[in-house]
Amino acid sequence: RHVAERTAPKLIIEDTDPVATAVWSDQLGVSRDPWFAQYHETADLYLLMDIDLPWVDDGVRYWPDEARREAFKQACVQELEQRDLTYVLLSGDWDARQAKAIAEAQKFLTRKGIDLSV
Repeated sequence: RHVAERTAPKLIIEDTDPVATAVWSDQLGVSRDPWFAQYHETADLYLLMDIDLPWVDDGVRYWPDEARREAFKQACVQELEQRDLTYVLLSGDWDARQAKAIAEAQKFLTRKGIDLSV
């Protein structure tokens, strides 16, 4: 991430970061390293996927039962809110999620005065 920031992109999109890793650590029953509490180089906007789509076994997914998926989602929300981080919950089918993600990112960038046009 630091290399990417130094090379001056206007937008960095990450799949995961230490905030998400901390939640995964808790959910998998691994002791959370105290370092996570000190981590403050967080993203400006988090896009959190809702659990309203059917679970698909793709070989890397966890927790097919809805109650466990809801618990994981709530753990993510709690972590984001405890850290006072901006997030958007993406629900609906994949097209709706994509449209909302793009709209929210554009809204955020506009508020920050960032123009991505070339």
